[in-house]
Amino acid sequence: MEKIIAIIAVIANVVSRLLRKKEQEEYQHESDAITSRPGAWFDDHFNGRVHEHTDLPTDANDTRQADAAKLRDK
Repeated sequence: MEKIIAIIAVIANVVSRLLRKKEQEEYQHESDAITSRPGAWFDDHFNGRVHEHTDLPTDANDTRQADAAKLRDK
């Protein structure tokens, strides 16, 4: 029984090391992409969808939350 537990522990250790190595390689790849082309990485990361939110209300009184608060206070 002890041998089985030892074998399982060794296998778990190997799998853990492989997963850490894979994760480190992914982080290194992303770091290299950021370093070599920061603008392109930014566009890829945000899918080119960074835009201004002009449709947001500029005054708190224009929001539905303000109307709900007014109704609650009555």
